[in-house]
Amino acid sequence: MSLQMQGPKGFKMFKLIKTTFVCSAMALLAGCGGGGDALPPAVTSFPVQDALIYAYTNGLQSTLNVTGSAIDGVNTYPVTGSLTITLGAGTSTTFNGTVAVQTTETVNGTLTIAGQSAPLNSFSTSYLNFSYEPLAYSTTGSYCEAASPVVYPDTASVGQSGNLGVFTCYTDSTKAILTGRETGTYLATAGSSYNTLDMTITTNIYDALGALAGTGSMTYTITGGGIPSLTQFNMSTTDSGITINITAKAI
Repeated sequence: MSLQMQGPKGFKMFKLIKTTFVCSAMALLAGCGGGGDALPPAVTSFPVQDALIYAYTNGLQSTLNVTGSAIDGVNTYPVTGSLTITLGAGTSTTFNGTVAVQTTETVNGTLTIAGQSAPLNSFSTSYLNFSYEPLAYSTTGSYCEAASPVVYPDTASVGQSGNLGVFTCYTDSTKAILTGRETGTYLATAGSSYNTLDMTITTNIYDALGALAGTGSMTYTITGGGIPSLTQFNMSTTDSGITINITAKAI
């Protein structure tokens, strides 16, 4: 027996099916027929400083999938892999004779280029003042120090952007050999989830002669309550004649 939709009874059944379907969908958003909960009010200003305090107090960890390309002359090879980025919780230290906060950042993973895999491991140490404003960081073969503490905005709204400062870089903390400088900017955009903000920090790297050597960015998604998570990492750099472009997104 087939279901007949014509006539008054068929029309009523069609309306019932339609209403049930629409109510089921709308209940997820704003309720239907008295059921479901309405969405909370939209957040227009997100607490960036609260997110910084959370990150440096609790630490952060994110695992990301990597896609991209490696260009060697006329040859282009696909790049895939995964990596885990870990920001350790801050501990007390001294920096240039003043009490400060120290954090560690590690990157561990595997990259596959043209079917060949290699481990990816790096470690760096950052120094901040007690307002969680970056002062300097060091990693293997590099030490970079800010001309003045890097100040992030207290809050940010969609579309907001600004400069974050300049780091001068050397081979080590003696600052005897200059290797270049780094400049930082930020851009706030709407997050993919309701009431979240994507805060993208972009770094441009220049060599000792002032030529652009690479660009990288980290995107942190911040909730209205000031809870951050690392959701994306981008990098474009050329070294020894090989250009590498990668995008890593949180799993």
